[in-house]
Amino acid sequence: MKATRSGRYTYEDYQDTAKWLLSHTEQRPQVAVICGSGLGGLVNKLTQAQTFDYSEIPNFPESTVPGHAGRLVFGILNGRACVMMQGRFHMYEGYPFWKVTFPVRVFRLLGVETLVVTNAAGGLNPNFEVGDIMLIRDHINLPGFSGENPLRGPNEERFGVRFPAMSDAYDRDMRQKAHSTWKQMGEQRELQEGTYVMLGGPNFETVAECRLLRNLGADAVGKMKLTLVQIFFMMLLLLLGLGVGLGVGLQMAAAVLEESDQLLDEFLSSDSQDKAEATKEGLASRSTETLLVSNKEVVQPEDTIISEDEVGGDRMLRAEVLLHSNKDYLRSDVMDRECNALMALKVKSKDHTCIPQYIFIHEELDAVKAVCKSPAVACDLKGGKCHKSPRPFDLTFCKLSKSGQVIPHCNYVTFILEKYILMSCSDMKVQITS
Repeated sequence: MKATRSGRYTYEDYQDTAKWLLSHTEQRPQVAVICGSGLGGLVNKLTQAQTFDYSEIPNFPESTVPGHAGRLVFGILNGRACVMMQGRFHMYEGYPFWKVTFPVRVFRLLGVETLVVTNAAGGLNPNFEVGDIMLIRDHINLPGFSGENPLRGPNEERFGVRFPAMSDAYDRDMRQKAHSTWKQMGEQRELQEGTYVMLGGPNFETVAECRLLRNLGADAVGKMKLTLVQIFFMMLLLLLGLGVGLGVGLQMAAAVLEESDQLLDEFLSSDSQDKAEATKEGLASRSTETLLVSNKEVVQPEDTIISEDEVGGDRMLRAEVLLHSNKDYLRSDVMDRECNALMALKVKSKDHTCIPQYIFIHEELDAVKAVCKSPAVACDLKGGKCHKSPRPFDLTFCKLSKSGQVIPHCNYVTFILEKYILMSCSDMKVQITS
């Protein structure tokens, strides 16, 4: 690598890499796609594919993130010559910005005019569901607030201007085409659109940070995509940004997508009619097999039907769990809060001592007392409002639809697993409804 005094790549370095690639493939790509976590399987859609490991490409950095294959793949997608990156580079891997953005400048010298960036992101918008796809309308570059910007340093005018305006970075026509294509595919799930915020990583965000980012107007959060966006837009080329795997469970979506490229194929090939049934009347079906793995005494549910409602000014997802057997009934509230992962035992008697779990003893028709090795905390359910119990419970109780539906002295146990709080009643005659 020919280096400047600052250690950065020179224009000749970019040219050398582009020339090497052009001499080793007959493909002349017009579109570049950055495959984010779990989306490396996109390359399987290419025909006439030709693959290069990052390690064999002159000057190319190497990806160290699990699930990122570290390959550059040339091929044809729907008649268009494309180049796809299976794995990108991040600041948290120890790379400086000028290395992270190296491939994008090389793409420009290859003749690429359109860039599609994708990644697995965490959803901040409460209307998003796990598995949603969001078109990026605008972005917030938080590291840029402190001067961490990929355009920092000497400007190479052959790539673009010194002071590019970022007010319309994501091409409007391309977003409209994406929406039109989505409708033509017959997808019942809505294609989301919103503002993406970038953090440095590698750690996931705290609950407080998520609240702050949402208050700033962000709909989704992720790591290090915007460095590529700023460099590419500086060169005045077409840009489309996609966030995949969005959902209220921030870490869950990214972690799941990190595991397998098969998820993409399953989503693309799944039957539209099944999706229509799953999303009918605002309901979405989700598997809860993993939620009850630590509680062997509760009947395993097949899935859960989730609907959204507003209670007491707070948005909550109401979940009715469908069971293999009608002997048990579970109700869960999925809340935007961080919960400790606890295992629980089914309550056998009202004075059962609880260590990891919370016991709810119903003593009146309109009130519930929460007991957990501490003085009882009364929670009034009158008036149709949600009341949060004092710490350490930090749970939410909602009004019963009809008084008398809960039998006095019925014992309830909640067990907390990731972000789910499940409740069951030891009296099989009782049904709890919201």
